[in-house]
Amino acid sequence: MQSQQSEEYIKIAEEFKEQGDNDQAVANYLKSLEFDPENIITWFRLGFIYYDMFEFDKSIEAYEKVIMSAPDFSDAYFTLANAWFAKGNVEKAMELYEQGLERDPNSSEGWYALGSLYYEKNNIEASINCYKKSLAIKPENVMVAQNLGAMYLALGDLEPAIAILEPLANQNENLPELCYALGSIYYNSDDYDKALFYLKKAISIDPNMEKALFDLGKCYQKMFNNNQAIMSFRKLVKIDSENYGGHYELGNSYFAEKMIEQAIEEYEKALELNRKDIRSYYALGKIYLNKNNFRKALNYFETAKHLSPQEEVTNEINNYIQNINDQIKKSATNN
Repeated sequence: MQSQQSEEYIKIAEEFKEQGDNDQAVANYLKSLEFDPENIITWFRLGFIYYDMFEFDKSIEAYEKVIMSAPDFSDAYFTLANAWFAKGNVEKAMELYEQGLERDPNSSEGWYALGSLYYEKNNIEASINCYKKSLAIKPENVMVAQNLGAMYLALGDLEPAIAILEPLANQNENLPELCYALGSIYYNSDDYDKALFYLKKAISIDPNMEKALFDLGKCYQKMFNNNQAIMSFRKLVKIDSENYGGHYELGNSYFAEKMIEQAIEEYEKALELNRKDIRSYYALGKIYLNKNNFRKALNYFETAKHLSPQEEVTNEINNYIQNINDQIKKSATNN
């Protein structure tokens, strides 16, 4: 009779849970436990709802009851770990994931979660080991592979990063971030042909991916294809007109094609968006120096000098400023 009453309250609780009424779901689960206080599944479900309600202490209490009655129930350790992590106790969460994995070493999700916790503690090597174990259990898990590749990338270990990420990018047609990551790796490795391939693939999947458009433009610049670079940066600033870096690089590509007035316009737009962009002041200074507009050139170089924290750059700017002052004095003497 008691078991039947317990089941009736569980059924009601599940209905309230489906409706999104967690308060009533909790009330009926608790009522069920009055008739069957050792029901670990009910305690487990109760812990889950408390977690969703951000009542982490109550969630912890419920999961601990499960573990006391069923010490080999690995999922209880994992969910208890999540509650402790939500409270900000990473070490306790790691300890519980390790205990859960002792009981279920074939949990791909468990190894992945533990790897993420190691990453929180900035232990990249341990994070990599956990991700590798997770991926060995579920090789088809794209998210784990993506994160594992990112870990190798963070260590500057490009070959294993490529070995993991490239097959995924070639097997899946809807992973723009993965294609972008590969494009960036190849760009930083000076392999611009492969960088173009993956950056274009990322953009074909997500035409509004600003960082891919930016890197694609930079890649074309490296290949001295400034017309294509101009197209990439123009698409970028059309999507985000406030991307001052895009305006600056578009100015550089215009300048390389001797489209000086367009370059000036883009550098000035970059400065409208970021008054501390030393690069644009410096570029405009050089343009106006070449146009023999010494006053404007001097103004831009002086501003760049004021903003620059780097001695090497300041010395170079000083040389330009000295040259301009000499030109101004020479012009005054001739007059």
